Amino acid sequence: MKVLISSRAVLDIQRNADWWAAQHSRLQAAEWFYCVYDQLDAIGSSPLSYGLSSENGMFPFEVRDALIGLGNRKSYRAIFGVHEDHLTVYRVLRAAEGTIDAFDLE
Repeated sequence: MKVLISSRAVLDIQRNADWWAAQHSRLQAAEWFYCVYDQLDAIGSSPLSYGLSSENGMFPFEVRDALIGLGNRKSYRAIFGVHEDHLTVYRVLRAAEGTIDAFDLE
């Protein structure tokens, strides 16, 4: 399935990579950045295998979560909608950042 990444999710990824660069290293930030894009692309191979998001009932389409990031303990949540012929990644947030609402989607 084709994976589209919203401009808001792109901004999330860049913001999180900047945080990685400041808190860890530029090298780890780059590794995290490319790893996240690879993981988002991989969601398209089986999007229905990911669990429904806690926000699922708030939207007229399925909203699912994928835990992504470096290492065994993925600490970021890709929030995506499943549509007829594609999926859209709406946000990429630290898992601790809480829930989204309609204003978080484009």
